Amino acid sequence: MPDVGTPSLDQLQVFLVVVETGSFAAAARRLGRATSAVSYTIANLETQLGIALFDRERTRKPVLTEAGTAVLSKVRTVSDGVGDLRASVKALLNGLEPKVTLAVDVMLPTARLVDAVQAFEAKFPTVTLHLHVEALSAVAQLVQAGVADIGVGGTQHTTVPGIEQLQIGDVELIPVAAPQHPLARNPQKLAGQARQYRQLVLTVPARMRFSVCTARAPRPVLGRQGVDE
Repeated sequence: MPDVGTPSLDQLQVFLVVVETGSFAAAARRLGRATSAVSYTIANLETQLGIALFDRERTRKPVLTEAGTAVLSKVRTVSDGVGDLRASVKALLNGLEPKVTLAVDVMLPTARLVDAVQAFEAKFPTVTLHLHVEALSAVAQLVQAGVADIGVGGTQHTTVPGIEQLQIGDVELIPVAAPQHPLARNPQKLAGQARQYRQLVLTVPARMRFSVCTARAPRPVLGRQGVDE
């Protein structure tokens, strides 16, 4: 099996610019180099790889060979990876966390959650976001245990010790009943009347395996004491 050399990042970047601009001269202008220097760099890259990347014989402009087309996607992957690496390191140097874990109550409206996640990605593209969707006291438990940095939950979290809270809004809950249920047919709607009928009660064990359930509102933002929010 023939030996394949290791191309430099500069060679790969020049290769991509030639493909994007369509000629050595245009690539040279974008890179601020002489056309001969760009041509020499591509020739060295082809020598290292042992394949012809461009067809220079049948056309005046460099056209990717079949091998060059196959290599192009790999080169783009390497270039994107280096770009991501540089962006991540720059973010770390600026004090950003590499990841943030968010726990939200299942009652948080999906549209609001999607908007928040998209805004987070747009502002902090290098920060990995881990998302837990939980119920009842599970959100506070995740924050208190240090599994989540920030939680968005309801009033059932207000008595949890060691939790800093910030009110950010409410979710309106509207009681409904099936048309055939006695409550739907009773015009009086007396307070506490629902207690006369079968109820399904959701509970969350204190020591739990965190899972998706259901919950209620309003919902403060929860954070462990000493953790920036």
